[in-house]
Amino acid sequence: MPEVTPHHNAPEAERVEPRCPYFGSCGGCRFQDIAYAEQVARKHRRFTEQLSDVVPAELLEEAIFCPSKAEWRYRNKMEFSFSPATGELALGMHKSGSYWNVIDVEDCLISPEPFGEVMSAVRDFAARSGIDAYSSKKKSGFWRHLTLRWSETQAGVMALLITTPGERGVVDPLFEGLLRDIPCVRSLYWGINSKISDVAIPDELIHIGGEEFLIEEIDGVKLRVYPLNFFQPNLSQTRRIYRDMASLLPRTESLRIVDLYCGTGAIGLYLAFHAPGVSDVIGVEQDEGNIASAQANKEANGITEARFVATNIENRLKEDMMFLRRFSPGLIVLDPPRPGLHKKVYGPLVESGARYIFYLSCNIKSLSFDLQQIFARSRDYEIRHIGVYDMFPHTPHFETLVILEKQVRDSS
Repeated sequence: MPEVTPHHNAPEAERVEPRCPYFGSCGGCRFQDIAYAEQVARKHRRFTEQLSDVVPAELLEEAIFCPSKAEWRYRNKMEFSFSPATGELALGMHKSGSYWNVIDVEDCLISPEPFGEVMSAVRDFAARSGIDAYSSKKKSGFWRHLTLRWSETQAGVMALLITTPGERGVVDPLFEGLLRDIPCVRSLYWGINSKISDVAIPDELIHIGGEEFLIEEIDGVKLRVYPLNFFQPNLSQTRRIYRDMASLLPRTESLRIVDLYCGTGAIGLYLAFHAPGVSDVIGVEQDEGNIASAQANKEANGITEARFVATNIENRLKEDMMFLRRFSPGLIVLDPPRPGLHKKVYGPLVESGARYIFYLSCNIKSLSFDLQQIFARSRDYEIRHIGVYDMFPHTPHFETLVILEKQVRDSS
């Protein structure tokens, strides 16, 4: 077992025995030696501290904190790295504090159990091939990353193997073996990455075998998941967030939703499917692959009152300040990446005329800053609800949902 090096100074009374044999060496799950109830309490305190300057104390006290139902095996996507650094080919997670070193991992306890079987088969094949893993130091080698996705609905795995350019004949026997020997493997892709930067995003993506996509179902809404799509990693918590959003929608007969950073359309389509008062949904997303998936998801669910626009929202608003207002939205959904909203978004957002804003954030610091910017530009918006969701047990991360409502001021 690797030497344990905790990433914190938790009192002895809050400590528990970590379940993972790689704890302390692996760069993930750094809080797993803290009792889960205390992890939740720490996240709650951090949430309060980060928003105390922008949210009234009584609203912070009323915020609903939702721990994860599953402490283990909750992640539906994992990215593993190959490395030759130990002298033998390794496949696993980066060592804590190290860009170069990878810990050979047999089983990651926050991922579905079948991932371990797939990893073992891929690792053994790569080691037998006699071909080196990619070295970030030497900028040479073949095997780079293995990204695995899991569908709870299908109980199936999608595997994306990423290598440097090479002959397909090298990887075909591996893919054939995975499909033949591991029944839960449903979809296989080969990604080719010739870039020096060591990221698990290929330049070229080739569907090798099995199905082209996984299907995940959330309360009757069927969503396609392709290798490079964004999809929330904790399905149970995602389901709870979406249900809360639907239950908190205003009870109107005609509500137009503009879903910014819509990804594959999951939030907008879920709300259109479950809320009878939604008249239509307009999704905005810069990634054309996500837009294609959103369109396919719309058609698969028979939702006619949705359309999707492929554009970079920041650049579009720079060119056209009235872009959002022209849609006449009743509700704007925001689910931006970790850096939060671009400065070009604040003004058009508050000038859009939207009565409601649903902001789902994965970064509490960005959320705090963005709320300050919104309130600085408009005193009409007030917080109506805050929900906090522990999407990532044993890590410091969580998701926050803030619902804003625009108040109608008495002009007299």
